[in-house]
Amino acid sequence: MHTIHLILSLISCIAISSRRRSLLSLCRSIDYWQDNPEPTKEDIDIAKNIIATYLKQKPISKCSNQEDWGLWQTFVEKDKIRYIELIDRGEVYGLATMLTSFMRNSGSIGLIEKGLLNRWGIKQNCAHVNAIYKLVSRAQKYLDEIPSLSTLNLGSRIGNPYLVDIKGKKNSFSLINSQRYVYEFLSLVHLDFESKYNILNIGGGFGGMEFHLIRLLKQSTCVIVDLPQTLIFSFYYLSRQYPEKKISYFTGNGDLGSIIDQNDVIFVPDWAAQKVPENYFDAVINRNALENIYRPNSLGYMGVISKVLKSKGSFFSNNLWQDEPRAIYKSEGHGIFSLLEESGELGNFSDPYFFLDREPKPSEVCSVAFKRL
Repeated sequence: MHTIHLILSLISCIAISSRRRSLLSLCRSIDYWQDNPEPTKEDIDIAKNIIATYLKQKPISKCSNQEDWGLWQTFVEKDKIRYIELIDRGEVYGLATMLTSFMRNSGSIGLIEKGLLNRWGIKQNCAHVNAIYKLVSRAQKYLDEIPSLSTLNLGSRIGNPYLVDIKGKKNSFSLINSQRYVYEFLSLVHLDFESKYNILNIGGGFGGMEFHLIRLLKQSTCVIVDLPQTLIFSFYYLSRQYPEKKISYFTGNGDLGSIIDQNDVIFVPDWAAQKVPENYFDAVINRNALENIYRPNSLGYMGVISKVLKSKGSFFSNNLWQDEPRAIYKSEGHGIFSLLEESGELGNFSDPYFFLDREPKPSEVCSVAFKRL
């Protein structure tokens, strides 16, 4: 028995040592280039457009009802306050300068906490490097199963992201993370890359999924609904990535359906979500958003999703499956199944299709799709 314990201990030590070397190697491959790039003419032109557009709508700080979004609204407003102040003051150059590095400051929420990725020591860096390691290890599977994903340039410097070396190429792990969800979305919602679709993303963040979808589904139109404070970044990011595309921000004036028909990418602030046209979208996406906001607002979005989807259109969700207390937000974590059931919309959808090919545990975050009946 003693010999068996020694053998198992030796195997464990070898595995831990190998893992540690892999993590350290990956940590060393991360690109820590942190100089703030000087804004280009394109950056300044987009910043001018953002300021002009935002001044056409009601003040950003009053765009969303604090009571509707709860703590999530407070968190976003506090995190983005420097950008909001620059817009309110009309400081074009200051806004353009901040946007050129938004992946490394308070503009981006994701694997990077507070814009920092600690490079000193595996202990402090372990959580981040582990997250990157998992994403990198999955990347090849996505590329093998959907070859079109391999044609995307994930090494873009727009937003000044941290880059990681994968087989000699620099890749943004924020875009690798988005690639994962695009892969799961396309695995459940089968779309023809040559056809035209209308796709709505509720809570699209900086536009990572749209970065992939615009390139893969070239004929399609993408609409992003989010807090005005967050749309600052997706507006900038996608305008820089796709200068050839027709991109518009809905300020509340005019017919939203006509505006969508005339553009490739449209940004819609949350307070205008009810103006999204009915029976219009082939797919609706929500990732890690409806589970976190104030419950009455999440329930309201269930009605919006049901209303705007075409018959046989797909609702793709990556959220909690059923309700669970979430101490991090000091509120309940809303499960997507629970929200559909409570809102009365569950009967308007098919049985779910799970990416994991099994029903998830109640407290599990899962990728799932429903067909609109």
